[in-house]
Amino acid sequence: MGFTDLLTDAGLAVLNSYLLTRSYIIDYAVSQADVVVFKALSTAPAADKYPNVARWYKHVATYEDEFATLPGDASKPYTAYGPEASELTINPAKAPAAEEDDDDVDLFGSDDEEEDAEAARVREERLAEYRKKKEGKVKPAAKSVVTLDVKPWDDETDMKALEESVRSIDQDGLVWGASKLVAVGFGIKKLQINLVIEDDKVSLDDLQDTIAGFEDYVQSSDVVAMQKLLDLCWCLELSVARLLVRTHELYLAVQHAKRTQNLAHLPPYQTEIVRAVTREVRDLDKDVAQLLEPYQDDAGGSSFDPTTDKATACALLVDHLAMRRNKRCLLAYHRTRTEKLEELVWRGSDVVDLAEASSHAQEGNNGPDIHAGTGSGSGSSSLSPQEEDYVRQYSDLLAAYKGQWTDIDLTGSLEPPRDLFIDVRVLKDAGEIQTEYGSITLSRNSQFYVRQGDVERLIAQGYLQKLG
Repeated sequence: MGFTDLLTDAGLAVLNSYLLTRSYIIDYAVSQADVVVFKALSTAPAADKYPNVARWYKHVATYEDEFATLPGDASKPYTAYGPEASELTINPAKAPAAEEDDDDVDLFGSDDEEEDAEAARVREERLAEYRKKKEGKVKPAAKSVVTLDVKPWDDETDMKALEESVRSIDQDGLVWGASKLVAVGFGIKKLQINLVIEDDKVSLDDLQDTIAGFEDYVQSSDVVAMQKLLDLCWCLELSVARLLVRTHELYLAVQHAKRTQNLAHLPPYQTEIVRAVTREVRDLDKDVAQLLEPYQDDAGGSSFDPTTDKATACALLVDHLAMRRNKRCLLAYHRTRTEKLEELVWRGSDVVDLAEASSHAQEGNNGPDIHAGTGSGSGSSSLSPQEEDYVRQYSDLLAAYKGQWTDIDLTGSLEPPRDLFIDVRVLKDAGEIQTEYGSITLSRNSQFYVRQGDVERLIAQGYLQKLG
């Protein structure tokens, strides 16, 4: 199990086959697994005979100064990594010869030594049909995203001409992406450029040799980073995971919106939930920019083709759907609160009444709301600063509208009262009021039997509670 003797051609062949679909020995970054396998090789492998091993060897060699700080278990031998099983011995030359045993009994074989001709014909036909179907399927090309550093001779090198020379390399399976100049020191800048290659068509060693041919501008070039483009199935799993991100916060936001519709007061504004969902929208937007970065050019155009890069197209689609989902949930949450605010303003409540009604409602429940977030930060209002400003402007607009109808109370109930006189309890001090039957001092927890028309507005504002 794992790699065997990496000093033989058979062992290098196993490693070359293993790295055909991998950038590293394990995971998606350089680790101690790459270090121990790297040290097991006595010299750099031949690129023409073992191209995958040569590519990996050259890339890991750039981290040689950082071997001690790389993550992973450095105590494991190189034989602990590799394919699940290997039929190669530690040294194939010393493999024991197969001994013939005439006494072996084939318990699962046929009694006849010669295979039936008809069965052999059917088997060959099925094998031929299987090979034909397999040949007809187009295998997706393995691609890698590479970041390349191209270093000039000195600070007097024409970097624009250097980049034009690099981009002039035109090869099947090679797509140049975005680039930038990175300061090195003493006024010298290097060119850092992204590219997408098809692994079967483009060799990085040959590409770097071609770049080194521009001797007037290029001193050397190095591979900074390289990763395989994800296949479609793995990308679908990753996209589903992205779609489930922040689902808890979104659920709480929708839950608060539903609760608000059925409450007589307005719950506190969920600042932390709104910030968390908004932050995720920004993170998703950054993910989209990073996915498209390898396909951007300096002119502002893009070489991205969703028909050929289906994995990237899938990730972009899911990111877009996740951002749209978050925005719709936030809009629904704020729209519900806005409608509640307008309803309370029509009833004659103000910002202070809203905050106090919210605190009284929470004290009446079994403790504080376990899902409640922070409000506007002042602790005196259940509204956000934007909602408070909206309430003031809407109240002014409503007052201007009511001013046209001085003889009609537009905020009064449209249903006639069943009783002219009602019992009320005072919820908070309101001072002295004048009624048709004289003055009344409204002190907290006192009760009165009054005409409904005299106290209807105070009931709507939350100062009084109708009994019975």
